[in-house]
Amino acid sequence: MVTKNSALFAAGISKVRKKIPQLSLLQYRTYLQKVNPVLRKNWKIPLEISEKLEVLVKMIVGKDGTILQYAFVEISGNKVFDQSVRTLLHDMDKLLPLPDDFDGPLTEIGLKFIPK
Repeated sequence: MVTKNSALFAAGISKVRKKIPQLSLLQYRTYLQKVNPVLRKNWKIPLEISEKLEVLVKMIVGKDGTILQYAFVEISGNKVFDQSVRTLLHDMDKLLPLPDDFDGPLTEIGLKFIPK
């Protein structure tokens, strides 16, 4: 089950979606480099799973790092692997705060989950 208003987000009827300021490319890359270890630490990656699997997720993150919404863009088709990503996102309320030099109150980011 996907939570945190993801059904509205995925259906494109979220009122927030149209007004989302984006991180600059440098801010985005730097932010993902900092967030990746946090996600890896909390993610229970299934054992003996193909390294070729991937799940793509888009999410709206508040300035303080709160995960406001998320939606699955693409799932791997492997139920165990897909569920591990769902569980991670369901259990996490926050990522790291957005960069200090980012002026917006929230932004949209995309994440790719691979079992490496």
